[in-house]
Parts: sequence; C-alpha cells; structure tokens
Amino acid sequence: MKTALESFLRNPVASDLERQISSLALSDEVSLSARDPGVLSAQTRENFTSAVQDYAAVNKLLKQQLQQQFANAAIIPEEQLVAIPGYDAKAEELAVHFVTSNFQQGLNQGSGADELTEIINKASENVRTAYSNTSSILEALGQLGPEQQSFISKSEHKVERALTGFAEDYYRSERGDSDKQLFELSVTTREGDVVHIQFSSGQGYDHASGNILDSFELSYEVEGELSEQEHQALQGIFSQVGQMADDYFSRSQGSAYNVFGNGTGDHDFTLDVLKGFDTGQLTGVDLSIGVWDGGEDDLMTDRLDYSYAFDVKNRQQSLEFDWVSAGARQVSFAIDSSAIGRLDEAQLAQYLEVIDNSHHEVRQGQVSSYGTLTPTALESYKTALSDVFSLADQYTRSIGNNGLQSVNDGLLTADLTNELIQTDPRYQNMASDKEQVFKEGFSLLADFDSSFNLGKEDQRGHINLVLKQETFSSQSLDYTGVEQTRAYDAATLRGYAETGTKAVETSEQYNIKAAAKGGEVLAVDQEHKFTRAEQKSASIGGGISRETQTVTESIDTSSLRLIEDIWTQDISHKKDTTTESKTLYGAEVKYQSRISSHEAGQTSTLIADMDKLKSDKFMREKYAPELMKVNQFMLKI
Repeated sequence: MKTALESFLRNPVASDLERQISSLALSDEVSLSARDPGVLSAQTRENFTSAVQDYAAVNKLLKQQLQQQFANAAIIPEEQLVAIPGYDAKAEELAVHFVTSNFQQGLNQGSGADELTEIINKASENVRTAYSNTSSILEALGQLGPEQQSFISKSEHKVERALTGFAEDYYRSERGDSDKQLFELSVTTREGDVVHIQFSSGQGYDHASGNILDSFELSYEVEGELSEQEHQALQGIFSQVGQMADDYFSRSQGSAYNVFGNGTGDHDFTLDVLKGFDTGQLTGVDLSIGVWDGGEDDLMTDRLDYSYAFDVKNRQQSLEFDWVSAGARQVSFAIDSSAIGRLDEAQLAQYLEVIDNSHHEVRQGQVSSYGTLTPTALESYKTALSDVFSLADQYTRSIGNNGLQSVNDGLLTADLTNELIQTDPRYQNMASDKEQVFKEGFSLLADFDSSFNLGKEDQRGHINLVLKQETFSSQSLDYTGVEQTRAYDAATLRGYAETGTKAVETSEQYNIKAAAKGGEVLAVDQEHKFTRAEQKSASIGGGISRETQTVTESIDTSSLRLIEDIWTQDISHKKDTTTESKTLYGAEVKYQSRISSHEAGQTSTLIADMDKLKSDKFMREKYAPELMKVNQFMLKI
C-alpha cells in the first residue's frame, strides 16, 4: 500500500518543504513504530532539523498522516484526498473536514443512528492515530521537543473540541428532548505537559426502543509526566474550577435561570479561576461548561468558555470569556496583558471605577433582561482584571531584575515623577472635572488592552467597555524617559422617561511623559482629554417625540521643567459643552434649539532666583543648553 508520504511526493501542489520532509523520511525508511533516533544518519538528522524548525513543517507532517489514515478508511477514496477542500488549511481543519465528510457520506448512504455513531468514533480514532504517528516520527528523528509536542497537543485538542461539539449536535438531534451537562478542562504546564478532563451526562429518548436513556462519560488524560510541584499547582486550579462548575450546574436546572445569579450577591456565579494560579508551574487553562434542555431550536442551550494563557517567552498573558445563552451571546470579555508590572492598588481602583460607572449609567430606573445579571457579570470582569494584574505582580517579583534593566529604569522614573507630583508643594495640579476618572501620575500596573460586552447594542441594559494602558521607555546617554497612555471608551443604553432611551458614550485619555537624570526628574508633560456624549429620546404621545443631545469635551495640559533649581510650569484648560434639543411630529422637526458654553484658562509658574540667573554667566551657560537638550529628548519619547 502506498504511504501518504509517497502520495505527497507525487502531489503537484506540494511545497518544497513538504517534499523535503517526505524524501528525508522515505530515504531512511522511517516507520511509524520507529522510536530509535539512531536509525538516521547525522546528515539526515541535520537536514531534517532545518526542515522542521518552522511549525509549518510539523503542520505538513500532521496533514500527511491524516491523509494516510483516511486513505485507509472505507468512506473517502484515496484518489479524492489531494483534491479535497481545505487541503492547504491547518491540520486541525483538515481533520475535522475528514470526519464530517465521512459522516455526511454515511448519511447519504442511509446509515442508521448506530452506524453513524460508529462512523464518528472510527473517524475520530483515525485522527488520534494520525497525531500519535506524527509524534512517533518526530521522536524517531530526534525532533520531538517541548515546543513541537505542545504544538501537536494543542492542534489535537482543537480537533477534539470541534468534534465534541459536532457529536453533541448530532446526539441532540437524534435523541429528541434531553437534559445534558458538559464539562471540559485542559491545563498546560510550563514543561508542556497537558491534562485533559472531560465529563458529560445526559438523559435522552431512544425512538427505536421507546426507552429513556441515561448516559455518563468521564475521561482523564495526561500528556507527559507531572512533577510533584505541577500536581500541587493543578490541585489549585481543580479546586477553583470544581467550585465554579458546581455553582453553574446547581443553578442551571429548570428554565429562565441566570448563570450570574440574581445580582444580589447571594450565590452569585464567580469566575475566580486564576486565584492562586501558579505561573511558575502552569502556562494555561481552557474550560468549557454547558447545559441544554433540548428542543428543535435548542434555545435553552447554555455554554461558558473560559481560556487563560501565560506566555513566559514573550512575557504576555491573555484571558478570554464568553457566555452564550438561548442562542445569543450574553456576556463576553477579553484581557491581553503584559506579564511585567506591579499591583498598584490606587491605579487599579481607577480602572474599576470606570467599570462601576458603566453600571451606574444603566441601573438608574433600569428594567431590562440584563438588570439582574449586570452586577455579577461586571464583578466577574473586575475579578478577572484584578487577577491578571496580581499574576503580573507575582511573576515580576519572581524574576527580580533578570533582564529587566530598561523596565526598572522606567519604573524608577515613574516612581520619581509620582513622588514629585504628590509631595512637592511647588507642583500645581491640572483642572479636573468630577466625571474624569484618571488621576495625574504614572500607573505601575502591567500594560493591558481589555474589552467587555454585555447584551446587544440596541437593547436596554447594553454595556460596551474598552480599557487600555500602554507604556514605553526611552534611553539616551544622559536621560531616561517614560511615556504612558491610559484610556477607556464606554457605551451604555438604558431606559429613560418610561417611553424612551438614554444612550451615553464616554471616552477619556490621559497621557504623561517624563524625563529623569541622575535620580532627579527634569521634565513632565501631561495631556488629559475627556468627552461625554449623552442622547435622550422619549415619546410624548400623539406622534410627538423629543430628542436631546449633550456633548461635553475638555482638554487639559501641563508642561513642567525643573532645570538647575529653576521651576517652570504651564497649565492650560479648555472645555466646551453643547446641547441640542428637537421636538418632532413624526419625522418632521417642529422645534429645535442649541445652547453652547465655553470656558478656558491658562496659568504659568516660574520659581527661580532670577537675579542669580541674570548675574551668573556660568549658570546661564549651563541652564540654557540643558533645557534645550531636555526639550529635544521629550520630543523623542
């Protein structure tokens, strides 16, 4: 029988990389069971090492093995393999295509439920064999390192997730009314070991026998060998996830339930999965839990997906959460963050205030389908955000000064700037409106980019949030510079005057940059922008409605220089507010008004011994060049 590798050599669309892998493997007669790396020549090993350095090579090898397995299957003829759709796709996409194609052909041939189930099981077995064979080949070639093993494991897990959903959909459509629970957990360690736990239970109706069927499946799989430290780290995750699953399933019985509880704090659902997460031993966790009550449209299907990854190499972390209920996405959020940062409680409080303000906007007189879940959903988001910052703090402390000199220089400059702003009596704060959240100074939290979404944009109770922080450090021969931007955008929609709506969009951006030399701050520039757009609409009756829109924009700036004991600070303030009102009869505007207000101000501060500067030529010659150099450096930050 021709192997898949031979088929690839004859495939006209195969890349040079594919042919190289294929020819290398064939030339040394690498069998699927070969596990002795000594069977290969040194030159072949060196050539193959070059070929598989890219993950794409491993992906191609996976697809070769998938081809071979499904060439041996009864459903898809070998001659059709090279022409199938998705040939150039990822290995996991190709695997899912093979399985679903087998299943579809079984349907076309009139196979029964048991036969179709067997087709799915056999095709899934072929996929597992292909992945196992790929690992065996790479191991025989001495190329199965932790990164390759992790790549293969993640790819196979994606296939399992996809096929699980496919099989579940078929099960529900065949078995009729059901009450089923699903739980999947995957945890990855620093060493690349992966632990998979799957659990499902359900009750269905067998049309052929007329009997009620109860099912229960549990699987536990470990890829790799776990150390004692890894076991301990895993126990912490299992404890948190187990409590969450218990809370979720206990409240998912019956109809019209809310996974996030009643919003009062009593037995509210929690997403505190990362509490005690050991970044020294673990790098990621993926969790899916769900229930459904059956029905043709499966409207009561409820599913939570939670994923967290800690990338040690790039010092980054990411978290994603998604809750779908009754066929619609209810709550989702994502956090991408650096793994470097301190747990700055004061700055964290400002970001949490943004989240609380969004709730305040929608809860006033709010009656909506989101009214009960909003408080707990936002609390879960706040918890996740706090956990991410805590893990960054934990990791930063664990590595100390190792490879972080530029970061530490930036933190030192930020610390010096914050101390100056908070303690120097000469410093004058910029103007600040009550609605503004960000305070002056640097945040020492890990940089991040985060989003939160609750409900649909056109439904009352909707909340959409985007929060972001970016920090950059600069270094010259003389100065250390830091620039940071903190920003958020918030959009909410709530009920207004019983028959109308109130939409509010708020954005705020605070930018600060500073330069330091020899442990002293020489320059600080700040800019604070704030915008609030509020639109109210209400029906008066008789075809008459009223719309009001108020837009407020403000911008504040501050420029500070502290050179040779000469202190200068310039502050500017500008604020504009515009209100437009319309009274409409149908679509026709009957009355319209516009009111605008404007305020502005500017102050300059000079603190210096001007006589000394005027009479001391040496001081003048030292001050002016230094000021020019600092100003030029600030432009480069």
